Amino acid sequence: MTVTATVGGATRFGTTKTVAVTAAKTSGAVGVGAIAGFNITIAAGTASGQATVTVAPEADTTDEIDAVITFSGTLADVTVTDTTFTVTDDDGAPSSIELSVNPTEVTENDGATQVTVTATILGSTRFGTAKTVTASVAGSGTTGVVGFTPVNNFDITINANQPSGTGTFTLTPTNNNTYQPPETITVSGQLSGVTINSATLKLTDDELPAPVATFTQSAQSASEATTPRLVTVTLDRVVTTPVTVAYTTSGTATSGGDYTAPSGSVTVAANAQTATISLTVADDDDHEDAETIVLTLGTGSGYTVGAQSVHTATIIDNEAAPVGGILEEGAGLIPSGLGYGDRFRLLFVTSTKHSASSVDIADYNSVVQTRAAAGHSEIAGFASGFRVVASTAAVDATDNSD
Repeated sequence: MTVTATVGGATRFGTTKTVAVTAAKTSGAVGVGAIAGFNITIAAGTASGQATVTVAPEADTTDEIDAVITFSGTLADVTVTDTTFTVTDDDGAPSSIELSVNPTEVTENDGATQVTVTATILGSTRFGTAKTVTASVAGSGTTGVVGFTPVNNFDITINANQPSGTGTFTLTPTNNNTYQPPETITVSGQLSGVTINSATLKLTDDELPAPVATFTQSAQSASEATTPRLVTVTLDRVVTTPVTVAYTTSGTATSGGDYTAPSGSVTVAANAQTATISLTVADDDDHEDAETIVLTLGTGSGYTVGAQSVHTATIIDNEAAPVGGILEEGAGLIPSGLGYGDRFRLLFVTSTKHSASSVDIADYNSVVQTRAAAGHSEIAGFASGFRVVASTAAVDATDNSD
């Protein structure tokens, strides 16, 4: 840069004059290299003189106050007025800070735990002066979760030209003997003009949740000669004390006739994970449609009910179907080539639509029987003997139409 010494007024020096100049940073924080003293020569009869000097700012990533350099001169018997030069900072102040915590998870029985919170500047710039982040700690507001003692706000200081700062708080969980879902604790911060990303800490219970009870299978199907039927109830983990699981029975099979009513509860023993319900099925001589025993898990103490809470056991009859009926000789439905006493299977097709939402084959048998009764006059009398040619998850079409 060029520094000029200018004579004030209209008069000029009759001889050459030399002004001794010094330079010093008089304010601001931007770093500037030292500037050695130098001279400015004003030739006789001229209005000014000049000298070239090098100003070397120190490049960094810190947001700083602009530096002011003051140039002062001396010349015997002459008043020399100072001049200034400003070196401006080219680094913007940090705009974002991210909080992090250590540890990130605390268990209910850990007791009072010191948590360290670190505030880290995002980006390469730094603050030129120390900054204080005001931190706060809050729970989720969800009821029934693991509790903790309220925490007062605290400060995190990021010193000048530093990438981060730390602060601490004490987290004291509320310890009890009841399982509670985890709590998510949020640590937030405030600093004017700066966006601060919060951190989260998980507070977990040291007790296990109640085991979850489900059926191992949702359905089974077998002949009525297969007895007992075994239905397995399983828990989602091995238990240390016995757990009794309740259930109810329903379905199209008749309790006390088609099967012996079970007790309504089953106990998973200590150090076990499963228990078995035994269904005793009656093997009678009657020809019947397929029937179902539906077991449904109920609520109770010491466990919860999972998604697969219903088991359908289908009983397939093992007796031959009786003769459907007798057609008069000459009836139009009799296939050609058959004589008196011959038997045949009759199939009819209907355009009637029916929702396939039911899992009970009896619902679909009822539909075709209704259509048979309302259809051809020669089959109306045998309507109750018709079966749908279809399958469900529990009943095969072959079994249903035997």
